[in-house]
Amino acid sequence: MIALKQHPLSAAFPVMPEPELAALALDLETHGQRDPGVLFDGMVLDGWHRYLACERIGVQFKSVELNGQDPLAFVLSHNLHRRHLTASQRAACVVAAHNWRSHGDQSGSLPGRDRSIKEMAKEAEVSHATIEQAKLAEEAGLGAATRDGTVSVKRAAEIAKLPKEKREKALTEPKVPKPKKADPVKLQAQVDELTERCERQQEALDALVDTDKTLEAFKDNKQVEEMQILRLELKSCKRRRDELMAENASLKKHVAHLQKKIDKK
Repeated sequence: MIALKQHPLSAAFPVMPEPELAALALDLETHGQRDPGVLFDGMVLDGWHRYLACERIGVQFKSVELNGQDPLAFVLSHNLHRRHLTASQRAACVVAAHNWRSHGDQSGSLPGRDRSIKEMAKEAEVSHATIEQAKLAEEAGLGAATRDGTVSVKRAAEIAKLPKEKREKALTEPKVPKPKKADPVKLQAQVDELTERCERQQEALDALVDTDKTLEAFKDNKQVEEMQILRLELKSCKRRRDELMAENASLKKHVAHLQKKIDKK
């Protein structure tokens, strides 16, 4: 098998995880290579993971040459929306691909031109700010991390502002969110609400204390004891009254039922 290199435009997209590459190799070994890869300038422009899978199982990688098409447009159309990429990854891939157009294409004879931020944002279906962040990340050497989804372009743009020796460590450390500034108006509203609740609770507590003192004063009074006994008796009478009323209603229904039978006869 002829050893091939990956074209920079192909490398502008994420690397396939090892489990997926192993599954691809198994599929190629079982069913063969269905779609040929595409070569440009002697490098793999499309089908890099198929090439790696073929190399792994020791079979010839089938390929064809790019037929007069713009390699940048070809790669974007074959990868940008056919993969499960986040908005951040799409922005990073588009920026990396257009970066090759600006710096990697030394021949100057290929079709196409440099795209503006607005055009790249439309191409990646993201905001202008996301493209600008992706450009900062790419310039700081953090493009691979954003394309692979290790960090978002927003976070990478923040890391890009750090000294070079601190960037690698910042990539693996979780970002500590900055504490939100307190809103004086909202804080005052919360204070007022809590103050009002405390005042209401204090009033309720004072009322309970007064009631407790009143009961304490009459706890040994015989009239109070007699009143409590009468209340219990009254409660019992009411319960018995309700029971009798229910029985009375049931008897009336039964009488009405019997009366209907008599009338029919």
